[in-house]
Amino acid sequence: SYFYSTVTAIRMTTLPADQTLFEIIALHYIVVLKRDLFAFGKPKRKWIHVTWQAFSRSSRQEYGAADPGFTMRRKMEHLREEREQIRQLRNNLESRLKVILPDDIGAALMDGVVLCHLANHIRPRSVASIHVPSPAVPKLSMAKCRRNVENFLDACKKLGVSQERLCLPHHILEERGLVKVGVTVQALLELPTTKASQLSTA
Repeated sequence: SYFYSTVTAIRMTTLPADQTLFEIIALHYIVVLKRDLFAFGKPKRKWIHVTWQAFSRSSRQEYGAADPGFTMRRKMEHLREEREQIRQLRNNLESRLKVILPDDIGAALMDGVVLCHLANHIRPRSVASIHVPSPAVPKLSMAKCRRNVENFLDACKKLGVSQERLCLPHHILEERGLVKVGVTVQALLELPTTKASQLSTA
């Protein structure tokens, strides 16, 4: 019929290529419910196109959870972004400190030693005392790890890292916020050299 050929034409000409089956069905019902807007055998295509755009914007997120494929794609994209940010964190630390970090970067950072050395690399003596492991005690106690981490974050504040870009101690100590740690490290490295040097002589 003319009505269904029009629906097919709309699908072929006005919808995005990545539409989901749910959206196709929803658009079909939009057209069916509003068919009284068809005047003299000519569909009001502009109204349908605007309605589709509004539906697309408001429903993709609202109904995305109903589409397992959409949800999975979002999760995969999120994981890829996290991996890239962690890779950048590793590159920042290794290139600045001239070290090779182990594969488990979270475990390598949790005692705060590497991060304190980074702060001192940006501004000498910004962390006056760093607890480090020794042959006799190869692993620091949690109290000493926390102290290192707190000293690192205090140094970041003094150097000018904004509160919004500062991670929290548990992001480092519990190895559960490497992306946030990466944001803090990136902010530290982005500080103007002149500002850091002025602070180091103050």
